[in-house]
Amino acid sequence: MNRAAIDSSVVPLEPFSFSALSVPSLDELYQKMCVPDQRVVIRGVDWAFYEHIVDSIPEDCHIHVDYDGKDLELMSPISPFHDEAKKLLGQFVEAVAQELGIPYKGLGQTTWKRFEVARGLESDECYYFKPEKLAAADAAKARRSKDVADYPNPDLSIEVDFSPSRIDRPGIYAALVVAEVWQLDHEQGRNRHRTAWGRLNLPSR
Repeated sequence: MNRAAIDSSVVPLEPFSFSALSVPSLDELYQKMCVPDQRVVIRGVDWAFYEHIVDSIPEDCHIHVDYDGKDLELMSPISPFHDEAKKLLGQFVEAVAQELGIPYKGLGQTTWKRFEVARGLESDECYYFKPEKLAAADAAKARRSKDVADYPNPDLSIEVDFSPSRIDRPGIYAALVVAEVWQLDHEQGRNRHRTAWGRLNLPSR
């Protein structure tokens, strides 16, 4: 296995390094991710490394981990502004669905680990709308399943970016065949709508 490479251009602090066989401790991650919405990229790692690091981070730490098949990105716990923006977008989706009588189910910040395509990510918010996915999710919930493999990929994902991603997130969504991704790009002050096939639309303002 190749040695993992830390993309130090992403982190304005002294970079740390470790073998791809050695997952950084929670303390090491916190030392390098002390600023909200800060990103650390680890280049050239495999699925086993990604799965190990995801499983080693407690849920209440709120560190996002995304993997595009070769590079892994960690994002520090989100800022209050990020949290407010994602909640407002989620509330908008739910209000429209309720007004139009469209059944839906929110999955929040579920981590979608998909071994079959060697990809994984965590959206800010995500939703089911298709009847077959709603039924599959209800069946898994009735079994009290906590295995994400029992739940289909979402139909809609919402992303709020207060710092730019350094990995191929559109490619992850395409591999997961998420039909739509709504992205609020805070840095450039614009909204994006992306389909699972990579088409990008910028709404007129």
